[in-house]
Amino acid sequence: YGRYKFNIRGYEVDLEKPFERITMTDCIAKYTNRPELREYIYAHDFENVKRVVQELGSTVNKNETLSDLMLKLFDEYCEKHLIQPTFLIEYPVDISPLTKDAPGRPGFVDRFELFIGGFEFANAYSELNDPIEQDKRFATQSERKDAGLDEQYEVDLDFVNALEIGMPCAGGSGVGFSRLAMLFTESDSIRSVIPFPFIKVEN
Repeated sequence: YGRYKFNIRGYEVDLEKPFERITMTDCIAKYTNRPELREYIYAHDFENVKRVVQELGSTVNKNETLSDLMLKLFDEYCEKHLIQPTFLIEYPVDISPLTKDAPGRPGFVDRFELFIGGFEFANAYSELNDPIEQDKRFATQSERKDAGLDEQYEVDLDFVNALEIGMPCAGGSGVGFSRLAMLFTESDSIRSVIPFPFIKVEN
């Protein structure tokens, strides 16, 4: 396109300057204007995080974990502010069960998502290749599913078996090309850039 600046949802975004990097924890503390959350989250202090979530006016459902509360706060308070290209890093393990641990940060994993214009554009992570740890995480996911929490991974014993046979270090990355098309064509609606958008069925 011969340029680095594009308009999306009424905002001008600049793809030329270095993209910001921020941890999910710091992002939550920043945009909720509750800096104490950083300390509570890194200390895995569920009760204090729960208290702050309730003080902010959100409900805490039965069986929700610290990871669930973090995701709730991020969705409600943070995502809409990530206008300039930003790598969100260091996700909690419960919502990223296929990802290697973040070095020196217990309970968090080596994953990032790219946000532009308040939208997620890409998701990437270092893939976990430890079969014992992966089996434990699948068991945790199964417990979360039994507790009624959505979007949990199914236990995949074939995958664990494949890891036991041997898997080299690997990384996964997914890029939303329809989101890129939205950005480069400066479209506010994803329907306008999808070749075959879903339509409502008559009757």
